[in-house]
Amino acid sequence: MATTIDEIIYAAQQHYQLNVNETNRPAISSFLEWFLHENSFDLSAGKTFNGYTPAFSMMIDVALMYSYLQGERSVREKVYNEKTIFIGNKDQLPFIRSRGNELAQWPDNNLYTLYLRRERSATPHSLPKYQQLFNFVAAYPLLIERWGKQLHYAEDVAVKRGGKYLNRVVR
Repeated sequence: MATTIDEIIYAAQQHYQLNVNETNRPAISSFLEWFLHENSFDLSAGKTFNGYTPAFSMMIDVALMYSYLQGERSVREKVYNEKTIFIGNKDQLPFIRSRGNELAQWPDNNLYTLYLRRERSATPHSLPKYQQLFNFVAAYPLLIERWGKQLHYAEDVAVKRGGKYLNRVVR
């Protein structure tokens, strides 16, 4: 089964309501092509779950993480708060920090779903977990250009001040 970039984009639209339009489709397609070229994942290998193989599901997650880092997808600031922001600077990166296995700890349901999918299917299928996936996506040359450096989860997202993780913008 040969998987196309359009199939990945369509699945991301269905699963995460990824906003794909004539303007951003070429950028998303280029990113996914680069990601598949740089990383050798067999998208057809493994048992299907909900119609997708583990690596194909990971590519859906890759498209979502890219849209957050590209500033095309908003994230909720706090749990039980409808206010959303688009991540536009390094101080806002902690909004996509992993928060564990409980939905109530995550302000954004899509990030929670992405986290669970990565944590549950990564090890048995030799796929990246949430933090590794972030680092793989952040290695994209156009994201490096956008952010002025290659982002690393441990340095840029899991920011600690005074021994506590930041869950808000640093002022």
